[in-house]
Amino acid sequence: MTTLITGLIIFLGSHLALRAKFIQDFKVKIGQMPFKGIFSIISLVGLILIIVGYSQFRPIAPELYIAPKWGKHLNYLFTLVSMIMLVSGYLKGKIAAILKHPMLNAIKFWAFGHLIANGDLASFILFVSFLGFAIISRILQPKTEKLAVKWGRNDEASIAFGILLWIAIGYKLHPILFGVNVL
Repeated sequence: MTTLITGLIIFLGSHLALRAKFIQDFKVKIGQMPFKGIFSIISLVGLILIIVGYSQFRPIAPELYIAPKWGKHLNYLFTLVSMIMLVSGYLKGKIAAILKHPMLNAIKFWAFGHLIANGDLASFILFVSFLGFAIISRILQPKTEKLAVKWGRNDEASIAFGILLWIAIGYKLHPILFGVNVL
């Protein structure tokens, strides 16, 4: 459990700290590219600790609640929607314009879906942490204007690549990284 929590603090803490003035001053002092390199290394360390910690703790984690049988199926839908949202954040079309912060919305859907499908303490710690992070980050985001964007190729590509990403994670990556075959 300690490894999981340490990873969450490093990963989510570093992302939340990006708004701090001293971090922004440090970024200006060392330059954009060196800062991105350091931040990437810190994020990767946190992510690895999260994966290792969750994989170690989940088999022995006590059950906090019994997840409903339908929760697994609802999680499929939530994670599919979250992958489309995630991709739309990079491709910038009408979907991204409607959502305003598609990546944070993707994290919320992903985390909430997993909370419905998993009742163990390891899952609860992991997914509540990410859900809380996404909510706090959204609150801290500056107000943005609603953009008038028409539906286009980027939206179609977001859906297509989101579905492909969902399939790749479900069939290949999830079992490798977490030892759980979801599909």
